[in-house]
Amino acid sequence: MQRISSILSCIIKTFGLESNLQLRKLFDSWVQIVGDTIALHSSPERLRQGILYVAVDSPIWMQQLSFFKKDLIEKVNGAWSMEHGARISDIRFVIRDVKIQSQCTVTVHSDSSQTPTTDTDEKMAEVEEAVAAINDREIKEGAKKMITKALSCREKR
Repeated sequence: MQRISSILSCIIKTFGLESNLQLRKLFDSWVQIVGDTIALHSSPERLRQGILYVAVDSPIWMQQLSFFKKDLIEKVNGAWSMEHGARISDIRFVIRDVKIQSQCTVTVHSDSSQTPTTDTDEKMAEVEEAVAAINDREIKEGAKKMITKALSCREKR
């Protein structure tokens, strides 16, 4: 019998969700890493090939944080990379609305007679196939929600 961690790891790799999970963990710890003031005006947006893209809410904050880019990279790598196994080599700032919390919301219906709220039935079939090996109903439903939410967030980018 496989451990749930190995099943979830396989699901995450199959759907290419590693960077989404890393970004989510970084987003969740952003305030602790950069402090309250900076977090009010910035949020991690995406992580690609070691480059962290950070949304800032104004040109003034973009300029200010650019002066501290090296320090921010060190803070992020010091607080986050050891725990999550990824290091960032650069930060790029972009002016956008700063996300205070995740705006990705998805509802997954466990009753197959209801229409899923994801874009297509085909995607739900993929999700069902990915969690087919999980026997525990609660864990299976949780995995379905996690995968569906991650796919939804990835599509919004």
